Amino acid sequence: MTTAFESFTIDTAPAESKATLEEAKRAFGFVPNLQAHMAESPEPLAGYTALWDLFAKSTLTPHEQQVVYLTSNFENDCHYCMPGHSALAKMIGMEPAVIAALRAGTALPDPKLEALHRFSTIVVHERGFVPDAEVDAFLAAGYTRRNVLEVVLGVATKVMSNYTNHIVHTPYDAFMKGNEWTKPDKATSGGLSREHGAPPRAALQFLGCFMNNRTFLITGATKGIGLALSLRDIEELLLERGVVVTYETIRC
Repeated sequence: MTTAFESFTIDTAPAESKATLEEAKRAFGFVPNLQAHMAESPEPLAGYTALWDLFAKSTLTPHEQQVVYLTSNFENDCHYCMPGHSALAKMIGMEPAVIAALRAGTALPDPKLEALHRFSTIVVHERGFVPDAEVDAFLAAGYTRRNVLEVVLGVATKVMSNYTNHIVHTPYDAFMKGNEWTKPDKATSGGLSREHGAPPRAALQFLGCFMNNRTFLITGATKGIGLALSLRDIEELLLERGVVVTYETIRC
C-alpha cells in the first residue's frame, strides 16, 4: 500500500514550516505542491529553500542554472521538476530548441551550454566521480573552477526535490500544464549513451573494485544489478571515462 503524504497549506502546516511556505508564496504567487509536501518536515523545506536561493546567486547565468536543473531532473527521472523547470525556462526566454534537447536528453545546439549539459550529466550519473579530463574540457569551454562547484550545488538542490517527488508522488501544479514529461527510453544525454546506460559505480563494485579513483580491477564477474555486459563492454565504458583497467583472477 502506498503511503499517503499530506499536502499542507500555510494554515495547516507545522508552525516551523509556515514562514518558509509564506516565502514560497511570495516568490511564486502560490505555494507549489513540492513545498506543500515538504512542509511535513520543516528542516528539509528550509534546506531546499536555502539551496535554491544560494544557487540563484551563483555566477552561472539564469539560463545556465536551468541547464543544470533540467539535466538533473532528466537524469533523476523527475516527473514533477522536469515540467516545472521547462515552464520556468520558457519564462526566462530560453531557446525552445535548447529546452527540447534537455527534455529529450540529446545534445544542445549551443556548444557552451552543451559543455555544461555534459558536465552536469556526468556529475549526476557518476555521483561526483568526474574524470579529470571532463573537468578540463568543462573549463576549456569557458567555465571556471567556481562554476564546477556551483554545478554541484545545483545538483544537490535537485537531489532534495527530485527524491522528495519520487517518494511523495507530488502532483503537477497548474502552471506546468502543457509541459508534462515522461523520460525517453533512449537518449544520449551529455554525449553519454543511454541505450543501456553505463553501469553506475555501485553496480561496478559487483564486477570488481576500484583500487583508487582512476583504476578499476576486473575480477572476472560479468553480471551485476540489471546488467548483462561483457568484460569488453565494461572495459570500453571505463576507458571512455579515463579509468585505467587491470585484470586479476582473485576476488577483491
